[in-house]
Order: sequence, then structure tokens, then C-alpha cells
Amino acid sequence: LGDDEQPLNREAEFPGDYAVKMAGMLCRDDQFWVFLEDKFGIIVDSEKDCAAWLSEFLNIQSRKELKESEEVRNAFNQLKQEYTSWKRN
Repeated sequence: LGDDEQPLNREAEFPGDYAVKMAGMLCRDDQFWVFLEDKFGIIVDSEKDCAAWLSEFLNIQSRKELKESEEVRNAFNQLKQEYTSWKRN
């Protein structure tokens, strides 16, 4: 809770931290792995493989870049949005 007793919006207040957290969650999500196979034709069968693919896709060496770079976060958020749309269909 914030000073006004309202829940904090972590995504807005800490976008880098939120993106790192979401990337970790997606890499553990086996439905995300199915999405990657469907969208990109790649087979991912572990969190480690997914994290490696995501790093390559975003052209980053570490999660720190996801935390600090708005450009990288935008690319990640676009991918996350595509996944969300894919799940709805």
C-alpha cells in the first residue's frame, strides 16, 4: 500500500523491475512455450531454454538490460501483448 492506503501500481512505478519479474514468469509458463512454437516455430521445453531464447530475441546479455532499457522493455512488452492476444484466441 502507498501513503494514500491504495495499492501500488508496480508496473508504472518500477517498469524495469516489473518487466524482469514478468520475463521470469513467462519463461516458466509452458503455455508461453506453446506460443513460441506456434508464432516462431521454435521448440522450448525448459525455463532455461526459454530464457536463452528471450535473451537472443531481445538482443540482451542479462536481465539488467531489460530493467534499464526502455527500448528493450518496449520490445518485451510487445511480445507479452502478442502472447496475451494469442491466449485469448
